[in-house]
Amino acid sequence: MTRRTCIAAIVAALLATLVPATHGARKPETSKSLAFATYKEQVGRITVLVGSFPAALNETEPYVPLQVAVGVRGRGEKITLGVESFQLIDRDGNIFPIASFEEFRNNDHAQLFNPQIIAAYPLVTGQQFATSFQLRSSFFPTTAGGVRIDRVELEQSNHIIDVLYFPRPLAGLDGVLTLRVQAKQLAAPIDVRFEVPLKGKRRAEKRARRD
Repeated sequence: MTRRTCIAAIVAALLATLVPATHGARKPETSKSLAFATYKEQVGRITVLVGSFPAALNETEPYVPLQVAVGVRGRGEKITLGVESFQLIDRDGNIFPIASFEEFRNNDHAQLFNPQIIAAYPLVTGQQFATSFQLRSSFFPTTAGGVRIDRVELEQSNHIIDVLYFPRPLAGLDGVLTLRVQAKQLAAPIDVRFEVPLKGKRRAEKRARRD
């Protein structure tokens, strides 16, 4: 090996050590995909589902809607869920609590996700709650006279399905986001990692503009 070749090899080795640690890193993984834009985490007795399709339709709104289901099976302590139980975490790690209902209701730009669209595109639950009884919950009533139910107690074979709203994340809706569910009765929070299907929506918008 010549002196010049030896120096080149040493320089190459030094440059290799300067490559950022993120180089070649794997893309963050989502939770198990149950259906299109629907993700699942199950920890012990608790199953949590997140449907991110509504968020793709409200990309420019100040609040992000997510379809959320939480179910309990098997005997054990009741799980109490309230507004403090849910957080949205963006790809940069910024944490956002569920939107204040009062601020949401008084925000002229806030829009409730259309109940007709919810009916047309319900959250896919599969057989997750086939033998479970759905309790009433309504964190954000869809009608002016709707009764708000923002605290529920889940026990064996109970579940809820609702649409929750969060402030728009600082890092936007790209990348892998996390819905965190926590309760005093849980040993640790349950994180559902999901993606919002923005790419297909943006491609469709571009085609529409071209046409």
